[in-house]
Amino acid sequence: MNRIIRIVLGIVVLSVLLGACGEEEFAYIPSQKMHLGDEITSYSVHNVVKGDTVEYVVLNFYPEEVTQLQEVSYDESTGVFTFHNEQTAQYKLTWQFEVEHNYIEVQYTQNGMWYTVNGSSSGNEAVITVNAGMGVRVRFRNVGNMYADEDEIRYYTSVKVVQFAIESAD
Repeated sequence: MNRIIRIVLGIVVLSVLLGACGEEEFAYIPSQKMHLGDEITSYSVHNVVKGDTVEYVVLNFYPEEVTQLQEVSYDESTGVFTFHNEQTAQYKLTWQFEVEHNYIEVQYTQNGMWYTVNGSSSGNEAVITVNAGMGVRVRFRNVGNMYADEDEIRYYTSVKVVQFAIESAD
């Protein structure tokens, strides 16, 4: 009887220890701001956002390089350009990327849902109809090879945003 209790107790302790060693949670830190034309060659595990089905990294821009529109604000903590137009309007998004092994997406948000505008990783443009409060971001999927850099876990990648612009289409 004592032997059975010890075995059961050992299994319980082992499962608690293994559960504690599960996937570690990392605090989110926005990616470094990038100039158009700069190449990202690596990113931190802290830059990765865990979605429902995919992990991704939201790019962080210098907003004055992307748009000159007064009705568009930029949040560096989320990498989202938000529209503050008084009435429904059309805006043209233009992009060109150079990527290796990554899928990059231009997305807009409406009613809390994100929608992908581009269907591929090549340069293109789209006109979207925008209401106040809608947002736009650029993200790429987390598919890089992992490596340790001093006290940080990083991923290799090759992402270059040659062009990304938000302009009025009216």
